[in-house]
Parts: sequence; C-alpha cells; structure tokens
Amino acid sequence: MLIVIQQHPVQRLCLVPLGELTELLAHEEQLLAGDLDMFFGYNSVSNTRLSYETIYEDCLVAILPKSHPAVSFAESKESCIYPWLDLAHVRKERFILQHSNQSIRQLEEDALFYADVLPELTYKISSIDAGIRLAEQGYGIAFTLNSYLTSMKLSPDSVVLQIGDPDMRIPFSAAFRKEDENRKELKEWIRLTKELVSRQ
Repeated sequence: MLIVIQQHPVQRLCLVPLGELTELLAHEEQLLAGDLDMFFGYNSVSNTRLSYETIYEDCLVAILPKSHPAVSFAESKESCIYPWLDLAHVRKERFILQHSNQSIRQLEEDALFYADVLPELTYKISSIDAGIRLAEQGYGIAFTLNSYLTSMKLSPDSVVLQIGDPDMRIPFSAAFRKEDENRKELKEWIRLTKELVSRQ
C-alpha cells in the first residue's frame, strides 16, 4: 500500500462495510456521480454504466451438523469445492435467513429458487455468525459465503455444503466508472487487492 501512496499521494482510502443492498446501490450512485472512484463488493447484478474487474469468485454454502440426515444426500461435483446438497432434501427444515435488506439474502433466495423450495419455517437474523452457530447446534440450516468462513472457527461437528446452482460463482469485484478503466492508481489498487487475496 505504501507504493500506491508514494506514487499517488493525494489518495484517500475509505473502508465501508457493505452489508445492506441499499448501501451497495448508494455506492453505485456515488460512483456514477464522481463522489467515489471505486468500490469493492459482490456484484450479483451488474450496472451497465460501470466496469467491473473480478478479484475472486465465491460460492454460497450451507452449514449443518454432521449428524443431520440430509448430509448423507450431499454429492461430489466437479464444479464444487464442497459436497453439493440439493436443498430439496432439507425442504422441511427451519431456514435461518438474513433480512431482505442484506445483500446475501438475494443469494439465499436464488439458491432456494434453484431447488424449488419455499421454506415453511424461517428465522430471520441479521448476524451471519449467529445463524451459523444456531445451525451448528441443530436449530436449522444457515447460509454464508465461502469467503466468510475464513474468519469463523466452525465446530468440528458441523459440515460445510455447497448449495444452489453448482456452476454458479459469485464475483467479488472492483467497480469503477467505464471512463476510468485506464487510471493507473485504480489499476494499482486492484493489483494490490488481488495480490493480498491470493495470499489468504
């Protein structure tokens, strides 16, 4: 990061969590208005007025106790990094979902739609970590992104399963205005971010 600051000394870096979908849309508008130069986030829907460069690809996963009967239905798929579970096998389970204003919720909805599952029982919770802990204790099935697991210590009695479309990847990208595609400092931030992610 020091290299970027030395080469581009008037840069200011603001780190803001993107938990809610409305925040993502607000950042897109700030970007288009010129108030932001770039932001990083999951872009499940691309804005045609922006350019995106993928930093890494993620996938949606579910957490269940290893003892859950549905775990026996998980299957190995070449396109998946974890055993894949058809959510139809947990159709009657309690689903621990995020609130509808959280960006991960749309991914959860997509996975349920893919499996043609309309949950009968749901918990709505804002903390992904709390949802995972409830699922580990057998209170339902919870979802998260695979990248979030790097900051969680899961119980040895739980299992991670890939869900939804087994071929779907969720891009975590740098977003910037199309007219800024050749700006050296943006390219440098993207390069440094990719480098940092590759070390994890």
